[in-house]
Amino acid sequence: MKKLACGTHLILDGFGVDPEIGVSEGRVDKFMDALPEFWPLGEGRRYRLDLENGSSAIQTGRHGYALIHFFSEQGWLVVDMFTAADADPAAAATIIERAFELSRFDLRLTRRSRLFPEGENELKRAVLGERHYAQARLTPLE
Repeated sequence: MKKLACGTHLILDGFGVDPEIGVSEGRVDKFMDALPEFWPLGEGRRYRLDLENGSSAIQTGRHGYALIHFFSEQGWLVVDMFTAADADPAAAATIIERAFELSRFDLRLTRRSRLFPEGENELKRAVLGERHYAQARLTPLE
């Protein structure tokens, strides 16, 4: 069962990520470690999937989550973050843009989201589903 929550939900679609630099595990860890300064999540855990066309990583916490998908072939980065605590979405967007050296980005904000499951298998399935949705949303229709 999905849990719904009210708070700040940010989805940033980033473009122009250098495939040579990419979104390395160290780069993602540095970004995730800095999250509490601008996007409070509370205590939680981190999970990463390395895939053929990039990677996905999630940091979950009592107050929300931060989910990052990198598509290396296209140079796309999708950051999906939610917090029930106070956060500054404009500051978060600027930090993401600088951390991953984006050439441009599109930003969407809402006031609600869902929380991710606790179990590792369920979490992996949810992250892969969100990655598939992000890729489908960004792929141009022909």
